[in-house]
Amino acid sequence: MALDADEQNELAALLGRSGSLLELNQILCESIRAGRFDDDWTRAFDVVLAQVVRKLRIVRPEHLAAVHAETEASGSRRE
Repeated sequence: MALDADEQNELAALLGRSGSLLELNQILCESIRAGRFDDDWTRAFDVVLAQVVRKLRIVRPEHLAAVHAETEASGSRRE
């Protein structure tokens, strides 16, 4: 599934390691709890926010903030 592959690639880049999607999500949670992103929390926040927005677009697009819904509408145009 492309959504899972995208999420796995983003997490691997953020964490600087490879692993399954489950493993990388667990490592992300552990890293946040341990304060490993305290000096650069924006990078972790941006990755997590992007993942949440993509998932909401699929299951509950009406719950997206206007800025995220507009981004999707403009980004989904095909020529």
